[in-house]
Amino acid sequence: MRDATFNDADMLLKWRNQSEVRKFSRTQKIIPQDVHNSWLLCRLKSLPSQPFWIFESAIEKFGMARIDLGETTEQFSISIIVDPMHRGAGHGRNLLSMAISEFLLLNPGEDIYAEIHKKNSISHKLFISCQFQEVRESANFLTLKRITNLN
Repeated sequence: MRDATFNDADMLLKWRNQSEVRKFSRTQKIIPQDVHNSWLLCRLKSLPSQPFWIFESAIEKFGMARIDLGETTEQFSISIIVDPMHRGAGHGRNLLSMAISEFLLLNPGEDIYAEIHKKNSISHKLFISCQFQEVRESANFLTLKRITNLN
């Protein structure tokens, strides 16, 4: 787990533009390289207060997680992508758990939200397994909040 850099731009864009990712995204169009690069340069300026991590082994990258502070709300929202070549191996749960733990070490007591497409049953199951619960529904998306007090 390490901070993302601009050197990750091509890989991040490749993951984001995969049809499986796009069909569950708010923006389902393919993102052009120049638009992505501009966004990434801007997003990297938010480090470290808004984490953006790459998960990798000694030989390859297998996913990313980022936690963004809402533009209109004072809440943190987590997004993850697992490389399609590594899906189904438990990386999503490990990646999500690690990102949450690290974020909470830096920001104790903060709430974390996730927004998922209603038809993305795999993400729904993943977030529920990591102690998120549904708090709101709008259009095709569900908002989930991480349960911080399990008692």
